[in-house]
Amino acid sequence: MNFQEHVALSPFPRQGYEIDCSWRDLSKQLDNYRKSPGLDIDPPFQRAHVWTLEQQIRYIEYRLLRGPGANQLSFATPAWLSISSGKEGPLLLVDGKQRLKAVQDFLEDKFAVFGDIKYTQIQREVRFPDAAFKIKVCELTLENTIKWYLALNASGTPHTPEELEKAQELLRSIPC
Repeated sequence: MNFQEHVALSPFPRQGYEIDCSWRDLSKQLDNYRKSPGLDIDPPFQRAHVWTLEQQIRYIEYRLLRGPGANQLSFATPAWLSISSGKEGPLLLVDGKQRLKAVQDFLEDKFAVFGDIKYTQIQREVRFPDAAFKIKVCELTLENTIKWYLALNASGTPHTPEELEKAQELLRSIPC
């Protein structure tokens, strides 16, 4: 098989939409997703919250210091383009669970950054786009969503074999 054939058969997202969402508007945006078509930020293939408090603090400090990247939340759903297609399902969080949790906890003043600074103390100073997510939503079947998740997480900071096996088992359980 040549390169173009591999690309044509790729299960990974080719269509979707992407928006910028400030941390201030994050709760409102997630609430909109919960209403229609639904939202699952902890789908069965996802690992648990594994970042330590120290990792959450470092991530928030990095973003507040305008560190580039590490600002995307990726979701998949079987039908965002054609609601009348008969395909239904919620938006499933594929990538960004640890980042999302860190931001939500920071916005709720569950921890301080830079020693002793809570969000409510600096909320007027926190600027968009530094404190923002790029939210990407892709139309994918559950099978391809799990393949995407596995491809993303088989490298980088490794998931445990048990975490990957959980997603593999779910993938095997989908009827062909």
